[in-house]
Amino acid sequence: MMDGCDGGQIRQSARMEHFEVQDGDFRLIAKASLDLIDPKGSITTVVVSPQLDRRARTALKAVANVVVNDDQVASDGTLPARYFRVRTFTIDDGVAFIEGQLGPVTNTITPAGQRDCGRIYTIPIELIGGDWVSRSYKVETCAGSRDWVAVDSDTPSD
Repeated sequence: MMDGCDGGQIRQSARMEHFEVQDGDFRLIAKASLDLIDPKGSITTVVVSPQLDRRARTALKAVANVVVNDDQVASDGTLPARYFRVRTFTIDDGVAFIEGQLGPVTNTITPAGQRDCGRIYTIPIELIGGDWVSRSYKVETCAGSRDWVAVDSDTPSD
């Protein structure tokens, strides 16, 4: 006898055997990702590389102003405020992955001795049942490490 959870896993496995990415999947992932990164809608431009999957570029164009990397963005890696550079946008075997960089990116040296890289977002999204689900995402900055101060102390701990 099979319990409900096992049956759900078997159905999910069967769904994935016949999974085929559709253009609508790319649009849904593009919109959800940009909404997550920028809930106030202040991103003015999404920057893509010419090598990005055509379906990903088309989906991003449906939800944002898109420019190709070589057109309007400096080749030195800087990025204006309110620009988002898509580094990766893939969907494979029911797992979508978007990674990108939110400007401003100045490349100036921060107090931590690192180059300013803006904010880097990493968003994995997986197909569970018939729904795309993001359980977590990562935001990275190049500003250096955080200092943690114990409640009873005035000095940061290592």
